[in-house]
Amino acid sequence: MKPLRIAKPQTAVEWADNNFYLSAESSYTEGQWTTHAVQRAILNAMGNDDIREVDFRKSARIGYTKMLLAATLYMAEHKKRNIGIWREDDDAAAEFVNLELDPAMRDCPAIVDIFPDVGKKSSKNKVDEKFLLGCSMHIRGGQAAGGYRALSKDVVIGDEIDGFLQNVQGKSGKEGNPIMLMNKRLEGSSFPKLILGTTPTISGSSHIERREKAANCRLYCEIPCPHCDEYQVLKFGGPKEPFGFRWTKDEPDSVRYLCEHCAAEFEYHDFLDVTDRCVWRDREEDIETRDGLYFYSIETGREKRTPRAVCFIVWAAYSPTSPWSNIVYEWLEAKDEKATLQVFNNTTLGEYWHDGVKQKLDGDHLFRRREYYPRTNDGQLLLPQGALYITAGVDTQDNRFAYEIVAWGKNRENWSLEYKEIMGSPDDPEIWNILVEKMRRTWRREDGMPMTVGQVFHDAGGSFYDAVLKASARIDPNWWVPCKGDWTVGASQIVQSNSSRPKDFGSYLFMIGTTSIGDVVARDFAILDPKPKCHWPMTSLEDGDYTGHDQRYFDMLTAEERILKRIKGKDVWQWVCPSGVRNEAWDCRRYAMAALAFAEMFNAVDLNNGIVPNLSTPEPLPVAQDTRETPDFWNKK
Repeated sequence: MKPLRIAKPQTAVEWADNNFYLSAESSYTEGQWTTHAVQRAILNAMGNDDIREVDFRKSARIGYTKMLLAATLYMAEHKKRNIGIWREDDDAAAEFVNLELDPAMRDCPAIVDIFPDVGKKSSKNKVDEKFLLGCSMHIRGGQAAGGYRALSKDVVIGDEIDGFLQNVQGKSGKEGNPIMLMNKRLEGSSFPKLILGTTPTISGSSHIERREKAANCRLYCEIPCPHCDEYQVLKFGGPKEPFGFRWTKDEPDSVRYLCEHCAAEFEYHDFLDVTDRCVWRDREEDIETRDGLYFYSIETGREKRTPRAVCFIVWAAYSPTSPWSNIVYEWLEAKDEKATLQVFNNTTLGEYWHDGVKQKLDGDHLFRRREYYPRTNDGQLLLPQGALYITAGVDTQDNRFAYEIVAWGKNRENWSLEYKEIMGSPDDPEIWNILVEKMRRTWRREDGMPMTVGQVFHDAGGSFYDAVLKASARIDPNWWVPCKGDWTVGASQIVQSNSSRPKDFGSYLFMIGTTSIGDVVARDFAILDPKPKCHWPMTSLEDGDYTGHDQRYFDMLTAEERILKRIKGKDVWQWVCPSGVRNEAWDCRRYAMAALAFAEMFNAVDLNNGIVPNLSTPEPLPVAQDTRETPDFWNKK
């Protein structure tokens, strides 16, 4: 019988340097792990029981996945902690196990000693759960609420959390933020540990962005200049920045770093020579650490209380294995196109992408922005003078039509004129007669110009596809165009024709990019400077001009949320409506904008140059002097 032996306590770095092995399946170079200086504080913080939450905003090439694996095995073998690991979906979770976790466990002798079933398929070694001597691991996808239930853990790890949904789906609908659901698994643990890391995505919808703001400190890696010895955070910089990367045109291999203190230049190999002296600092909170174990005041050097929640922020310039020239090559390939530039920004710089699109619109704010449109002396609603063209979007429901009529001017300035619903079955001729009559009305502009709806886009999705296409053929297929939403239609072409013309109906079906056109609509809603781009009228039942722009309309207009979904192995942004919530106003607005895009493509409409076919001659009308003040939404919360 072997005598009882108590293992000497080790830090995560000490354990990893002695036990962790880089497996051939997932490493450029197979062999024993050695913690680099830049990685030391991060890995130790992952294993430090005094730090409850460790967040990590990163780029590629920092070795985060390997640090995560080392910390996981350290917690399992050295501390006997029960561990839960979540990836964005089931496929990503299985891939992580097969390519990273299983080989790492197989090649670590300390794990083999406590995991008799390593390398075997058994009830104790499955893709989604593993039972070791003294602890267990569960690996789950983060899309469904069921993946978070019935698990009690000491360590919870969320990898690539910006790929997670904003709200996970359960049997009863949306069940909450996935980070909160993961955190709930730690209740009851004596040493709870939450580790979350990711390459960032779009600002405003990023999980790590919210984590970063909530952390006790945000730690950036500072290194001393090899010339002046002053510490600084490495920045990519740019032609207008006084420091950062510099290189000879078309020669990425010539890259060097310009010190922000002494303006001297140094190269990647110089950086490697000083990394042993790196320190992680949050200058706003006056805190620093070199090893992730002990924290000190930057100003006084006195030891400080270990923070409960820390966020490490680091990018590819700090990579111990990838030279700076790789960053420059990536920049030159990405800089001329928005899509590739976003990838560079996220994955190489480790920065959030700001695309100007809000992920969730504020209906109350839009409601307060309503304004008084001009009217005639007898109270007739007039179009503002800037209106040049009118479109309409029609949404089809099982028991009604919903429509919105929108006037457009230069630079896509727009005025919503009317939102209404017509009750009845969409296959009933009578409801079609009412709808067509609404579309054929004549509107008047301030100068007396008569204007009618120039283009209609009508939703043909759902159960009434045939009815919409048949009606379009009867009314005018060039004016009344059937449409369906398609998230695959790109931002550069938000309206796209279906390849074939249905012989039985005689109408073309057009596809609209539900994501791309939604992004345009949301971006326009947010523009207020130098003046609002989008306008809505005040609603008045008493004056007989009820336009439908009540609170209910704005609730529907802002019902959807822009979320990141994984579809066919790709990360895709989509506008998604919560279950049981009505969104007809939002759909109608997208169809109305699609109608404008169609008119610009096929009907020679060019609003910026004032080119609109078939405009009549103005007939002067008396415009009433409106003494009412538009509500001051600027100062209201």
